[in-house]
Amino acid sequence: MRSYLRLLQELWRSNRLIKSKAFTLVEVLVVTFISVIIFSAIFMVLNMGEFQNRIGSTRIDVQQEARRALDWMMRDMRQTHRTFMNVTNETGYLVWFVDVPNGQAFSDPELQLCTGYDVATGETSWTPYTIRYEFNATSQTVTRTDSNTAQVLRFNNITDLTFTCIDHLNLLRVNITAQKVAKSSPAGNITQVFNLSEEVRLRND
Repeated sequence: MRSYLRLLQELWRSNRLIKSKAFTLVEVLVVTFISVIIFSAIFMVLNMGEFQNRIGSTRIDVQQEARRALDWMMRDMRQTHRTFMNVTNETGYLVWFVDVPNGQAFSDPELQLCTGYDVATGETSWTPYTIRYEFNATSQTVTRTDSNTAQVLRFNNITDLTFTCIDHLNLLRVNITAQKVAKSSPAGNITQVFNLSEEVRLRND
C-alpha cells in the first residue's frame, strides 16, 4: 500500500512538472505579436533597400543614355562646318546653319564630316555622305543615321532635345533631357530626370 501511494505521489509530481514547463496562451500570443513586429520591420528595411536600389539604377541608366547621346552629337558637330550642316528652323524649313539667326532654335541637324586635310590642294576633305539626328517626342528617342552605311544608333528615354544657335558662324548649344520611371504606383510615378547642356564649336575651315 505504501509503495502504491509513493507511486501516485511521484506521478503527481511529474505531471505537475510537465504542466509547469508548458506555455500559456497569453505567452504564445505575446511571442507571436513580437515576432510579427520584428518580421514586419525586417521586411520594411529590405523593401526600402530594394526601392532605393531601383531608383539608383534608374538614375544611372538615364544619365548614361543622355551622356551617350550628347557625346555622339558633340563628336560629330566638332567635325563639320557651318556650310556643311543643314537644319530645320523654327518655321519648319530646311536651311543651312549659317542662315539661322543668333538665339533661334532649330532641330534635326544633318551634316557632313571632315575626313582630313589635303596638303597638295590645301583644302579640307569632307564626306560625301551625311549624318542626321532626329528627335521623336512620341517614342522619346533620338536617332543618329549614317547615310553611307545605313547604320542607325538609337538613344532612348530622351524627352527633350533642343538646339540653339549662339553664333551662326560656328557656335551652338545643345540641351538634352532624359527621364525614366523608376517605380509606378497608385499614388503616382517616381521618375528620374536628368538634364545636360553643352556648347559646341563647329570647324572654321
